Amino acid sequence: MALLDRDGTIIVEKKFLADPDGVELVPGAAAAIRRLNDAGWLVAIVTNQSGVGRGYYTLPQMHATNARVVEVLANAGARIDTVEFCPHHPLAGDPVLRRVCDCRKPRPGQAFAAARHLNAGLTGCVAIGDRLVDVRLGLGLGGHGVL
Repeated sequence: MALLDRDGTIIVEKKFLADPDGVELVPGAAAAIRRLNDAGWLVAIVTNQSGVGRGYYTLPQMHATNARVVEVLANAGARIDTVEFCPHHPLAGDPVLRRVCDCRKPRPGQAFAAARHLNAGLTGCVAIGDRLVDVRLGLGLGGHGVL
């Protein structure tokens, strides 16, 4: 399974993006995902979205933005099999969402959720992203991390 970060990896980094109209693919992202699809990889987006917990945007806004990412990729011939997210932040924001959790990368919760949703294993997984937390996720799962 390929575990891909969203912001800065699949779409252009826009601090705390909450507007589906702001979704802009990183050049080459759709083609790379399509190659993973063609090679038989399951592809999951795993994304820390602390903007929800910080109150910058709502869960419905985040879901709409994620849906737009999946739609834009599909229009380019690339398939996303599941989208997982973490709305928490350990230090800031809404007290209900302010916590140390198992789903905030580099912890493995989002990867485990993806595996459950896709009825797949994580052996040989690769985590791809623009930050070291993404690399640490893959390595922590016994797989690979690509920066």
